[in-house]
Amino acid sequence: MKFALALAALLVVADAACPNQCSGNGYCDTSDRCNCFTQPGTKGNFRPMWTGADCSLRMCPFGVSHDAVSNKGQGLLPVSALSGATDYVAFIPSGASSAHRLMAFTNGGQLLGRDAGVDVRVVSVDAANNKIRFQYKMSFLPTYSAEVVVSMSVYSSRAKAYHLMPDVNQNNGAVASGIYVYFNVAQEDFVPVATVAAGDSYFFNVSYNEGQVFVPSDPNSAHANTECSSRGMCDRVKGQCSCFAGFSGDACQRTTCPNDCSGHGTCMSLKNFVDEGTASVAGWAYTASDATAQMGCKCDLGFRGADCALTECSSGPDPLGGSGGGAGRDCSSRGECNYATGTCSCYKGFAGERCETQTAFV
Repeated sequence: MKFALALAALLVVADAACPNQCSGNGYCDTSDRCNCFTQPGTKGNFRPMWTGADCSLRMCPFGVSHDAVSNKGQGLLPVSALSGATDYVAFIPSGASSAHRLMAFTNGGQLLGRDAGVDVRVVSVDAANNKIRFQYKMSFLPTYSAEVVVSMSVYSSRAKAYHLMPDVNQNNGAVASGIYVYFNVAQEDFVPVATVAAGDSYFFNVSYNEGQVFVPSDPNSAHANTECSSRGMCDRVKGQCSCFAGFSGDACQRTTCPNDCSGHGTCMSLKNFVDEGTASVAGWAYTASDATAQMGCKCDLGFRGADCALTECSSGPDPLGGSGGGAGRDCSSRGECNYATGTCSCYKGFAGERCETQTAFV
C-alpha cells in the first residue's frame, strides 16, 4: 500500500512537470511551461532556437518576408481595450473586480526577440506614502525581477510610466523603445487613492516583429521577418529551410537567377545593379525591401537574355547610315541574328560577318 501511494505521488509530480522535461532545449518555468532556449538575433535581440510545447522542434532561419505580412499593431494583446484608446491597453487583475488597473503600451516598435508573455504582480501598497511595490517577469525568464517601488502619484499617467525593458533598439535618440506599464490610480481632490491591492496579478502578451512597425507612408515596413522568409518550409528536425522553386538562401531570402545565368554571367542583387548605375550620384542608396531579395543576371560580354543564354552577333554601324545606325545594332541593322550560334543571316544585298558590306547598289 505504501509503495502504491509513493508511486501515485511520483506520478502527480510528473504530471505537473513540463512535457518531456523541455527536451533539454529549454527550461521549465514556475507555471510548468517550457521556455525554449534562444540564439542571438539582430539589434541585440534573441530568436528562439527551438519551438513546440516540449521544445523538441527546431526553428529555421528568419529573413525579410517577400510578402507584406506586417501589421500595424504594437502586439499588445489586451483583456479589453479602453474606449477610444488605440495606442495602449488596460488589464484587469486576476481575481479582482472588473475595473482596469494596469495600463501597458510599447514605444518604438516591439522590443522582444520572440513572442512572450509578461507577468506583473503587486507585492504591497503603502497608501499612506503613495507607494506601490511590484515585480514583473517575461515568460522566457525563470524568475521575477527585483521589487520595483513606484509612486502612485507619479506613475498614474502614460507620460510617467515605468519602463520594463532596456532600450536595445536605441530608437535613434527618440523616446526609449520597449514595454511600459503604469497603474491606473484614482484621484480624489488631487490625492491618489489606492485602487490597486497587494496580491493583484496581471498577464499580457507582447509579440515581436524584428523592431518593425508598419508605417503607411513606407511600404517597405510591411515586410516582417519570418521563418524561411515565407518562401519555404521548415524542416523541424534539421532546422533547415526547404525553399520553394525560384528561391534560395539559408532563409529563402532571395530569388534564384534563371538557369544560374547559363555560366555566362554573374548573379547580382537589385541593389548591386542600382549601385552600379548610380555610382556617380553622391549619397544615393537603394534600400527598398527587395534590395537584396531580388536577383538577376549581369551577362558577360557577348551574351544576353534573362539567363544569359543568348549569344550575341557581331555588329557595327549601319552601312546605309540609317537613323541611329552609328550606335551599332545586331548585324548592323542589315541582317537577322541567330542567338543560338551568334551568326548573322544578312538581308539580300549585304554581306560580311556582321552584314557590314553592301553588295548591290540601287
